[in-house]
Amino acid sequence: YEFLVQKAWRKAVSDGSQARKHHNRVVELDPGHYDAMLSQGAYDYIIGSLPWHARLLNFLIGRTGDKNRGIRTIELVAEKGTRNKVDAQVLLAIIYRREKQPAKAIQVLEPLIRAYPRNYLFRMEKAHMFSDLGKKQEALATLRELEASAPNGKVPLEKVYYAIGNVQFWYNDLDEALENMRRVTAHPELDLHTGVLAWMRQGQILDLKQRRPEAVEAYRRAIRFAPQTAAAAESKRYLSSPYRRKG
Repeated sequence: YEFLVQKAWRKAVSDGSQARKHHNRVVELDPGHYDAMLSQGAYDYIIGSLPWHARLLNFLIGRTGDKNRGIRTIELVAEKGTRNKVDAQVLLAIIYRREKQPAKAIQVLEPLIRAYPRNYLFRMEKAHMFSDLGKKQEALATLRELEASAPNGKVPLEKVYYAIGNVQFWYNDLDEALENMRRVTAHPELDLHTGVLAWMRQGQILDLKQRRPEAVEAYRRAIRFAPQTAAAAESKRYLSSPYRRKG
């Protein structure tokens, strides 16, 4: 969590070092204790994924890691673990996405979706991976299934609309994307993360459609909605320079 979500790699390395020492001892006592290997794999992956200067610093104080070895260890826990099996599967899905291996991420997500059918996050992640693979229709079909299940109250519809609109945005279906982003921002109880991104996306879509005054207003709404976020900071840049596709 500290490394992948908070981006606090120093804290992650420090806590990981202590956890690894304890779990190394467990594995020494019981080499078949696969659950204890999760900390070892996570530690190897974190150290091996650091920028070169950070890896050098850790090497000088006796901390070494290997990203690929860490992934292999986590894969072993995901296959043979008991108590940490699901944690390892979830971590693998995150790692595969980070390493730009969406097909592998989908393979890990499938059993998680079957085991936890009410957890909409796994299916949303699967849709993201389909999109990264260039499979727009499969991504949208996955999200439409979530949309259909939303009336049971378990799936936040505004997040589904954002995910659908985001896929359409990246595939240049701008009219459809704009419609879904407006559905998101019309929601009366919108969380900060989804709201600020939806307003920023509206601005980007309107810029691509050459509707600059409306785009500027959308960026301003993003900034007012959640001023301390990275999306708000990005939106500020678009006030002076319109959004354009890269490449």
